[in-house]
Amino acid sequence: HVIESQQRANFLLVSMLDEQQRHWQRFTELSPDGVVVYGPNNNNILYHNEAATPLLESRELQSVEGFDDMNSGPLPPLRLFEHMTAKFSNSQPKEFACVARTNKNQYLRSSVVATPYKWRNTDSTLFIFRNTTARLELETLRRASSARALLWASLSHNLRTPLNGILAAVGPLQNELSSVESLEMIDLLRSSASLLSTFMSDILDYVSIELDQLELKIVPFDIGDLLNDCVRVARDTDIARHVDLRLELLYEFPRPFWGDCNRIKQVLMNLLCNALRYTRQGFVRVRAHVANNILNVEVQDSGIGVSKKLKPLIFDWLEQATSGEIFRTENTVCGFGLPISKALCGYMNGEIGVHSDSGVGSTFWFTIPEQKVREDSSPYGTLQSDCNHRLLIVDDNDFNRVVIKSMLKETDFLLREAENGAQALEQYRQEACDVILMDISMPIMDGLQATEQIRRLETDENKQRSVII
Repeated sequence: HVIESQQRANFLLVSMLDEQQRHWQRFTELSPDGVVVYGPNNNNILYHNEAATPLLESRELQSVEGFDDMNSGPLPPLRLFEHMTAKFSNSQPKEFACVARTNKNQYLRSSVVATPYKWRNTDSTLFIFRNTTARLELETLRRASSARALLWASLSHNLRTPLNGILAAVGPLQNELSSVESLEMIDLLRSSASLLSTFMSDILDYVSIELDQLELKIVPFDIGDLLNDCVRVARDTDIARHVDLRLELLYEFPRPFWGDCNRIKQVLMNLLCNALRYTRQGFVRVRAHVANNILNVEVQDSGIGVSKKLKPLIFDWLEQATSGEIFRTENTVCGFGLPISKALCGYMNGEIGVHSDSGVGSTFWFTIPEQKVREDSSPYGTLQSDCNHRLLIVDDNDFNRVVIKSMLKETDFLLREAENGAQALEQYRQEACDVILMDISMPIMDGLQATEQIRRLETDENKQRSVII
């Protein structure tokens, strides 16, 4: 009877274990992670789920990260399992990363947990593989996107420097020339350079937003003045000649609005220029109001409108670049204005959109919530109201210094210049400056290092803080 009871108990125990094993197998079959049970005694795979099949069918596996003694060269899957199992000195799980090279020469990266395991009363090793290839590819794409953004920023900055020189040189030339043809050519040169400079600025803004480095300048401003300025500038352009452009305000704004007025103006000008460009005759209306501390602006036109096919594309520069055929069939050429406007609105916690259909005009709108600012003292220093301020121009580009001096020659500033941060610091030691125009990227000592040194000198010698821009 005792023997029969023991046999019955063993049978029940085995049945329970088998049932648990079946439940465990059903669970692992649903898992997206690869599960492998390796039997070291017979050097074989006791069990694996479907997710582990690509790893087991791979040409070779290689552990690349983890404990030093677990690293291996490229090995067939069974050899790698054998190598890992031999490294266990206790019953604690170990973690490492491995790369599998498939028969198609594709590489799959996984994070792995390995632990001693009992499989049907057999000593074995349990390996759990989590595929991190997609995560690695995403990180690679992010790094590539960041590098591309930095490249664009560098290119745009380098292009804008000579453009600023052209724009600065055009003004004096226009004053010197008298013939109509020469003045027309100078005007064309200035318009073209201004357009290209605006485009470069848009690229730099977009890159700054992508890198989360755009700096908002929050100040109180009069909404009515901003709207009137934008409408007046747009009305003076050639594309507004045959269009009735009006600003319609239902009421005057009772108090200043806190926000980045230059960015808001940039968004509004982009919408105004687009409305005028696609409205050959008819009207363009600008309306605005503030509700619940949110600025609401809309630009309505009677132009060609935006088709349903184009609506999802016009605010995305990548979609514009890859959907050229759609834009050509719609007789529409969208520029960089709408994507940068969407990016700027998003950066200011606002929204932008359009109500339109083909042939019935459009109403573009955007909303910007009022920004809260801390009443901190300015880190830039303050400028007294008396005349003859000393201004130091610090730039390693000779052309930039010439342009800045020509722009400031009619002011009361006493101008000095330096080619790098080290020279600027030495000049500051000899005689303090009221204003410093500091370039950032310079040889010997860059602008940030020079600024830190100057601020330290001001603190140590109890000097008034200079305005450093």
